Amino acid sequence: MRKVTMIDLLHGWRYGFPKPLTLGEGQSLQDWLIENGYPQAEINVFGIVHLPCRYWTREIEEPPPYELNAHDIGERRKLILARRHVAALRANPDLIIEAQAENNRQLASHRATIGNRAWRFLLRRSIDEIIAYMLQKSPTGAMLRSTSPFSMILPPEPEAERPRMWRQAKAELNIEIAVLSGLSADAGH
Repeated sequence: MRKVTMIDLLHGWRYGFPKPLTLGEGQSLQDWLIENGYPQAEINVFGIVHLPCRYWTREIEEPPPYELNAHDIGERRKLILARRHVAALRANPDLIIEAQAENNRQLASHRATIGNRAWRFLLRRSIDEIIAYMLQKSPTGAMLRSTSPFSMILPPEPEAERPRMWRQAKAELNIEIAVLSGLSADAGH
């Protein structure tokens, strides 16, 4: 058995809460909430510091019934990298201009994808909307992370960092799977 911290928020039921709080290394609570479907508009009502939420601990069973594969872990690693890009974007909103220029270069080349076309429209939106899409756990979010212009303009992670990110991605997924299998077992009772 492993202990996991659960979180619930004001109107959380509308967005699939309560959920296990699985903050990634260096990830802010606000970015985690957006990544997990809680809208920026709800956060803005109180601000992240005064947002009404409750926490509790629950035990989950191990091992998870689902075996992870390299694709799942690779996709989560891209999400971890997107969190780093979000932190850089929050620190320097002017990166949007550089991302637009890089995306335009991609669109002008023969390497342009549907993701590049999606980024063209997304980069015209507010920083909060851009971040919400970058962190979205959905097929659209995965496609955007795979074609992110921020990957081209921000320095890549050092070679030594890649195995650590892979381990972090695997650990995050294992926690989510264990919690979900515990929640589905509870639903049957």
